[in-house]
Amino acid sequence: MDISQTSLYLTFSVFLIFLRLLGHGFKDLISYCLIFYFFFSFGAVINHLLGYPIYFGTPIEYIPQASLNFLISILAMVSFSFLIKRPSNPHIQKATETPIFVLILQVIFSLYAFSQGLIILIRLDQSSKIDIIQFLNPTLHYSYLMIQFYLVSFFFFMKTKNNKKIYWLNFISYVFYCLITGERDFIFPLMSISLHIAIFTAISRKKLVALILGLFSMIILGTAIFILRDSSQTYDSKLGLILNQGSLLFINSYTIKLMNESYEFFSGFTYLNSLLNLLPSWIYHTDFNSLAWFKSNYAPASNSGYGFGLDAEGYMNFGYLGTFITFALITIFQRLVIRNINTHDFFKFYTIFFHCFVLYSFRNDSLALLKGNLYAFLFYFLITNISHIPNLKKEVL
Repeated sequence: MDISQTSLYLTFSVFLIFLRLLGHGFKDLISYCLIFYFFFSFGAVINHLLGYPIYFGTPIEYIPQASLNFLISILAMVSFSFLIKRPSNPHIQKATETPIFVLILQVIFSLYAFSQGLIILIRLDQSSKIDIIQFLNPTLHYSYLMIQFYLVSFFFFMKTKNNKKIYWLNFISYVFYCLITGERDFIFPLMSISLHIAIFTAISRKKLVALILGLFSMIILGTAIFILRDSSQTYDSKLGLILNQGSLLFINSYTIKLMNESYEFFSGFTYLNSLLNLLPSWIYHTDFNSLAWFKSNYAPASNSGYGFGLDAEGYMNFGYLGTFITFALITIFQRLVIRNINTHDFFKFYTIFFHCFVLYSFRNDSLALLKGNLYAFLFYFLITNISHIPNLKKEVL
């Protein structure tokens, strides 16, 4: 395999995404998942083809095979998005009620985020991201980020002006916290919410333009965060800085190298392990996960994490077929979610969560994807049931 094959896979991927966008493709949420995935997978490939630096751990000889893996992921999403038609975009109806406990949590988390952010500004202004997270406590930090994915997914439940004020107060504090701690997680729910507003609500052209400009501003902020914290890399080009944001090329090429040189295919073990890990630890416990496996092979003595990828996990289990099946299933499930937007209030919450979490999980593994979605189910039904406790709303208000 050589550069010409890499260019071919890149070109064919662009063609597939263009094909998906033809007609009403811009009104299909899966199109934006495709664009996002393309950027985080082929961005570094484009850098490599242009002669710009890429992550120093990337095995260059396996870039063509990694590019083929990206192409197969895109092919699966495009194919099944055509095979399973999206429904005519319904106007999302507001949820029947606002769970009062969601509002309570949003107030609490707003106070937490602003207070922690101010402490960091005062005491740790020049500290590294790792030092800041250690100061905050990693468990609390990452739990806060995950819970915010659930809280901001209640966007279509905010029925009054006061509800909306509390919601946006929490969202602003969430963005503030992310900027202070060097995280860019807020980009994922922000994209999901913005796309749902643009596609599924009656919005004027003026508001749509403002929405797009606001979204691009937040993406630029996310890019700036990446650039400021990526001190290990040097670039001569601003384009190289932007294109090198995703680590999927590094993860995929190195995983393919390991499978070709050191390991047999896992034949579904990682997926079974992910399912069993949903059980309580006293029933099933293992220290294996894909992220730890990758780190132990690449840099066992390092204190840094390297993430992973759903595409890389698909390959390590069943080769290219595993990658195709993984992204086909994601697309099929996405269609199921969209078809049920107005059938139950849960789907008004879950559609925003699902689309933001899929974007987030492209750079993770099946365990994180399954856990995040399971916890979303549990979070929604727990919060809504607590909010129905007699007299709770009356006492709070």
